[in-house]
Amino acid sequence: VALARKPECDRIRRGRDALASRIRVRDLLLLLLLAGASLLIHGYHYGYEDSAIYLPAIEKLLTPSLFPFDTAFCIGQTQWMIFPEMVAETVRVTGWPLEFAVFGWHFLSVFLVLFGCRELSKRCFTRPSAQWAAVAAVWATLPLPIAGSELEIMDRYLHPRNLATAAILFALVAILDRRERALAWLAAAVALHPPMAFYGAFHLGIQAWKLPRRSLAMLFPLALMVFAPSNRAWEAILASRPYLYPLRWHWYEWLGVVMPLLLLWGMARIARRRGEPMAGHVPER
Repeated sequence: VALARKPECDRIRRGRDALASRIRVRDLLLLLLLAGASLLIHGYHYGYEDSAIYLPAIEKLLTPSLFPFDTAFCIGQTQWMIFPEMVAETVRVTGWPLEFAVFGWHFLSVFLVLFGCRELSKRCFTRPSAQWAAVAAVWATLPLPIAGSELEIMDRYLHPRNLATAAILFALVAILDRRERALAWLAAAVALHPPMAFYGAFHLGIQAWKLPRRSLAMLFPLALMVFAPSNRAWEAILASRPYLYPLRWHWYEWLGVVMPLLLLWGMARIARRRGEPMAGHVPER
């Protein structure tokens, strides 16, 4: 009987694998469409804001004779990142114009952030409709500012912070799956944008609390940044930026911190009544 059923079982297994493959291809296409729609609707700006730091650093790598004076302004802030080398190497390998390479990396960063949200949603919801609703909610709010921080959820120009965000999302997925590859994703975030990785590591540490204690070792290198010696001139410059200090925010800016938590709490209550899990690790189907 077992031998007779084996061909049938193999046929069913192949059918399931083919269906899973089609679903993955469909998901990737939908994510690509969402990423393209984000650029069309939310906008894209070349050479905007912090690009004044990153673009000269990339151009300096491509043409060392450029900017013979005051290069420390951009090199000093990017020397700890692999981001400028990544973009510069893309230009060298492909022969693309710098503007095209920067646009390509920005499009990829939007796609990776949405892909990370999609993978995370699979660990939070069982219904595909709920998973895609979570991704769509993030997509719709990408250009919104975060409380009083003067930062958007995702910059509308190429910034290593976007790529680091994607790496942190993948690290969070790995932690929920109890996989130690989260360390590799966090290391990638550190290489891309150390400050962003530092902030993300706190949340990852909370999620990893029930893992073996060796997994918490990922926080040790970042913890050293807290106790690094300060510079009085740098402290004076930071003091002129009130958005860096939450206690200096206006009351309405704090709504951006409190209201999302209240909305999540309310949606969680509604979801529990309807039998849809809102939090916790749901095995991927």
